[in-house]
Amino acid sequence: MNRKKTDQPFDSSKLTEEVETLYASLIDAFYDRGDRERARQIATELQLTLNNRPDVADSIRGEEIRSLIAELNGNLQEAIRRRECEIRKILELHSLACGSPGWAYVFRQYDYGDVSDRLDLLASLYANVGDWERAIATLRESKAYCEGHGIPFDGQDLLDEFEQERASPGRVAKREKGQLEQIDNALRDAYNEVGVSSDKIVSQDDTFNRFLVALNSRIPELQMTPPEIKERLIGLRKHGGLPKLGVEKKPAHGKSTA
Repeated sequence: MNRKKTDQPFDSSKLTEEVETLYASLIDAFYDRGDRERARQIATELQLTLNNRPDVADSIRGEEIRSLIAELNGNLQEAIRRRECEIRKILELHSLACGSPGWAYVFRQYDYGDVSDRLDLLASLYANVGDWERAIATLRESKAYCEGHGIPFDGQDLLDEFEQERASPGRVAKREKGQLEQIDNALRDAYNEVGVSSDKIVSQDDTFNRFLVALNSRIPELQMTPPEIKERLIGLRKHGGLPKLGVEKKPAHGKSTA
């Protein structure tokens, strides 16, 4: 699935040059070159900068950056939340500026096409967590938004793809035996690193997000949806394919552990 990027120029007077430079580098590494290791290095620098600039972190661009960082780290629920915040803030800005002397300036920063692009990106995030209903509904919203504002809708191919996916429940992409072995080994290593039961991993969002980060560090280009990952993990457990987690040693008889 091809991803869109939002790399239009932004008013540097509202954001530091450092943030804009790092943002452009993150887009290039993550989207254009697919260099996740370099992207993570840049993301770390960006996160530190945002931590020191709450005004930037709470801006529209800040929400976009935090969504990208979350997606890169495998925290898709957080990526979704941040992308939703970004879209809401753009629409609020449009509502406040429309008809005012500042509208032309605001529209140069975020036009109708930018809103549609971000809805398409949000739909892709929903698809990545296996929520086809929301993914399709968001793309349809994007299409209706474009029609309402007289601009082209660029997400039709994506919408067709998602509707095909929804029409094929339980479809699992075929993988070679070697790929499955690599995936299973990565699942075991990530499971061991997180150090909690598989039941907690599949049922608790925070724990599953930690598991995803550990898994993505081992197979950065893993093409599996979260539901597929959970299903594979539970399958390994049922067949005794998961390592035993470390057992805390009990103190010797008569000795206390202060």
